[in-house]
Amino acid sequence: MDTIAFKKLTYVLWLLITLLAGDSLLAAEASMQVTRRQGYVGSPIPIKLIISDAIDDAAPTMPDVEGLTIERLSTPNVSTQMTSINGVTTTRRTSEWTYLVNALAAGTYTIPEFIIEVDGNAFRTKAIDLTFVSSEADDLLRVAIEGDPDRIYLGESTNLTLRIWIKPYKDIQYGTELSSRDMWNLVDPESEWGPFAPTMSELYSQRQAPRGRLVTVPGEQSEPGLAYLYELEIEDWPDRLGPVAAGDVRIAMQYPLSLTRSRGFFNSGLAIDEARPISASPESLDITVIPLPNEGQPAWFSGAVGRFVFDVSATPTDVAVGDPITLTMRVTDRGQRPANMELLQAPKIDRMKELDGSFRVPREQLGGTVQGSSKVFTQTIRATSDSVSEIPSLPFTFFEPGGDEYVTSWSKPIPLKVRTSTTVSSSNVLSAGGTIKTSPDELKNVSGGILANYTGTDLLTDQSVDPSYGLFVLLLLPPIAFLTIAVVNQKRMRLQGDTGLARSRSAARTAGSALQAAESSSQISGAITGYVADRLDLPPAALTRHEVRGHLDRGSVPPDIVEQVDDVLSRCEQLQYAGDGSRLDPDLMESAASCLKSLQGVRLR
Repeated sequence: MDTIAFKKLTYVLWLLITLLAGDSLLAAEASMQVTRRQGYVGSPIPIKLIISDAIDDAAPTMPDVEGLTIERLSTPNVSTQMTSINGVTTTRRTSEWTYLVNALAAGTYTIPEFIIEVDGNAFRTKAIDLTFVSSEADDLLRVAIEGDPDRIYLGESTNLTLRIWIKPYKDIQYGTELSSRDMWNLVDPESEWGPFAPTMSELYSQRQAPRGRLVTVPGEQSEPGLAYLYELEIEDWPDRLGPVAAGDVRIAMQYPLSLTRSRGFFNSGLAIDEARPISASPESLDITVIPLPNEGQPAWFSGAVGRFVFDVSATPTDVAVGDPITLTMRVTDRGQRPANMELLQAPKIDRMKELDGSFRVPREQLGGTVQGSSKVFTQTIRATSDSVSEIPSLPFTFFEPGGDEYVTSWSKPIPLKVRTSTTVSSSNVLSAGGTIKTSPDELKNVSGGILANYTGTDLLTDQSVDPSYGLFVLLLLPPIAFLTIAVVNQKRMRLQGDTGLARSRSAARTAGSALQAAESSSQISGAITGYVADRLDLPPAALTRHEVRGHLDRGSVPPDIVEQVDDVLSRCEQLQYAGDGSRLDPDLMESAASCLKSLQGVRLR
């Protein structure tokens, strides 16, 4: 064989070997990827172990670390890449194993270096430090409420301002910062808004949001930082003496941890990849409600605080003694601060000495009608003598906070013409002919006088009544209906006065609706956590998987149901961190429905 033929044969053999064994020429590799090294208690940090071109797909093992829980997702994310260069095709297969690392308490933890064995080869990782901070809002979310004035009398109004600071989220990977509107959209509409609830309900119904502005606020260790400030102002009338409590206000939100490319949500084409629930409440309110002074308070004082004008009109003004006279009393607000006209009580005219002896005045609580800045009350009085010539000036006393004194507004007197009442004489009972009407029956004398008894045989007739079944039912229906209405009304009033009980009663219905409308694993998880929050009257956006398990463990929930709920939440969490959070798993949906059904039959407290 000549030299040229030998070279050609050698080249052909090399080419065949390359084509047939090209895939096996790539050596296996292993590496560790940590997207972030700081997290929050209750929100796991994902760590990925990436293995390429391995023959054996065995899952690697991470070392145990005291204080950390390390949970591996059940299946890896496998991808295959094929490249062709000069007719040579190379296939690269990569498996990504995701581990969810969570901390039981705040602190810094070290995962030591460890060996990843792949096809008999050893790959050593580097030690990494992970820092977990408390799951409270810290500097990410702050809430405060201020009142002006901060010292008010009972019945006086104060201007309440709710201030919410949210630290803007910055994503280093995409080099973007979320806007004030984007950050506000992450606030849970079902937060506990306290006295600001009507204002927020109106904003959400109109699809509006408070305007946010970037301000400088103190940060950790007194270092200044930037945050979006949102403000809401209302006029409020505290109804209890002493310091005003701030516990009924708690703002919850989902704060981003990372972003990903997606359509929708943010205008930049980014969506939340990971988030954690946070919540915050104002520490305290520097508002104190003090009682009204007793000194100088007249008997007819009805509790009005502010400044008012009192006007009275009457109809008719030409009456007989005892005829009804309708008084229309108008109380108009003239104060610098608005008064709550809905709560304004009627003048107590039955305690006014100006009407004593001349008029009969009912003692009853009047309900009024609000007309703009005025409230109108009506009452009926009756003159007791024809000597009455007017309705005198009537007082309406209010407490003026600016002067710390009681002030009285007097109505104008109203002239009256009172006639003697019409009397009934004997002529009113005579017949048309002038004779007294008598009964056509005649009286007969009976032997025995007033002791005489009638002894006729018709007295022996049976006159007893035998009630029918229909009559018996008819007699029972009114009390049964009354009791039913009373019980239903009592339950309705109880639900209206106890929001926690109302949430607990409607928890199953709310969770069922949320589960039916769920389109992702995160929404399935939200239905279960929301159900637990409603049953326990907790903020729904502030519950993580570990917090749910903690509440169930402390309650009267059987261990098997606790494990069932935790397993469903774990599967939801795994899908989310594996990048399949938007995929709806029918088996997961069925398991979640079974969890809700199991929880309905047990006590959570």
